[in-house]
Amino acid sequence: RHHGGKFVLRIEDTDCLIVLVQEADIMASALPWTGQDLTLRLAREWAKIMPERARALLTPQGRVAFLRDAALFTSPASNTLGLNQIKKEQIAAIECQESFN
Repeated sequence: RHHGGKFVLRIEDTDCLIVLVQEADIMASALPWTGQDLTLRLAREWAKIMPERARALLTPQGRVAFLRDAALFTSPASNTLGLNQIKKEQIAAIECQESFN
């Protein structure tokens, strides 16, 4: 810039697609009607590189931790879909079920 040029920061299209796919996976994993299957797939992916984390993900406590710590939704679309409320309801149901066990 000090020589009259421009500084251009370019994010590759593939990087943007990767982020979108990851966000879509997290969103779908948080939904009760798709979450269990996607959680199992995620645990299988993690099994080789993070076996403890993969096993933990399949426990009720791991599901609650995922919903609280990884499934964070702030977009207008997620608010329209009610994802945070869906998340709260799932956490409450899991915690209620665990209190009976």
